[in-house]
Amino acid sequence: MKTSSSSLKNRYAESARTKDSGGSNGPFSFPSETKFYKAKEARNRLIILSFPIKTKKHPLVAKGRWKIGDYDYVMDVWVHQRFGGGDQDFVCLKKNYNKPCPCCELAEEYRQAGKEEEYKAAKASRRVVYNVLDARSPEKGVMIFSTSHYLFEHELIEEAIASGVGGEPVDFAVDFLRKDENGRVDLGVENGKVISFRGAMTKLGQNEYLEFKSFSFETRDESLPRDIQSEVISLDEALTVMSYDDMQSAVYGQDDDEEEEERGESGRGRGEEQDERPNRSNRDDDRERGSDREDDHRPSRDDDRPRERDRDQDRRRDEPREEKPKDEPKGDTCPAGYKFPDDWDKKPECSKCKVWDRCGDALEATKKAKK
Repeated sequence: MKTSSSSLKNRYAESARTKDSGGSNGPFSFPSETKFYKAKEARNRLIILSFPIKTKKHPLVAKGRWKIGDYDYVMDVWVHQRFGGGDQDFVCLKKNYNKPCPCCELAEEYRQAGKEEEYKAAKASRRVVYNVLDARSPEKGVMIFSTSHYLFEHELIEEAIASGVGGEPVDFAVDFLRKDENGRVDLGVENGKVISFRGAMTKLGQNEYLEFKSFSFETRDESLPRDIQSEVISLDEALTVMSYDDMQSAVYGQDDDEEEEERGESGRGRGEEQDERPNRSNRDDDRERGSDREDDHRPSRDDDRPRERDRDQDRRRDEPREEKPKDEPKGDTCPAGYKFPDDWDKKPECSKCKVWDRCGDALEATKKAKK
């Protein structure tokens, strides 16, 4: 049996080692045509595709543990989310790269001042981003799936370990370094799994969020198309990492011209500037003003991800959700009057249908029976 490359084996081990660390996603600059996967409150079936590491922006490359040219299946990053009035995300310089981070400095000031809510909102949280295929609709092509580490990757790697053999986790990601007998990339059914999981809406206080449960791993029915690798995005290359000074200016609302003018008048370097930064009340006002450095191609915020300030606030979702009807349709019939299961996921009503999962499963069973 073929096994995954050392790159993905190392990632499985790294994800298992750090699965209990706190939980966030960061700012990415994707091409305008990029498609995004939104998890459903139903059974989801995904294929995770590995991607080539191309830059030193990958945290494990920056720390000297991996190298450019390795393959990874997940971009696992710490982020200061929805920071300031500009609602901007900042890649944490401290947790990802062991460098000074103005957002962490502000969070620490809040903590020392006993401002617990401000501290929770300012500290870094952990997110994960993947290249995926929807196993039910692979013709849609590669999509980006961005979600909470705590709610998804933590559960995924735990189940992979529990379902593995001899202490090795299930080899679930498609590894483009694996070769077939002809020396080409192995895209056969043994390379990677279909990851099946259920999205369940859960309520915490007044907020609702999508929780991921019942992970399992299935063998694919078909090989992947030969050109699929060309659609994969190098996620480290898409990551936007600011310098300390740029991040400080964005967080505190000071533009480059003002900063240069202050430096010219005082003749001070960055170290001295940090000693006489604005007092807390002024800096709070600056945070309310926010930043105009919003990326043009960031992932949509209208997704299922919770606002991860910490594990308590991790599980939150701002958008109100419609009340569920008390009577759920039963049986193998379409509540909207369409053909069950042939019209699955083809009609506008499908996105909110209560039998969407059952209808999709029935369609899959029908296709298999015809083979």
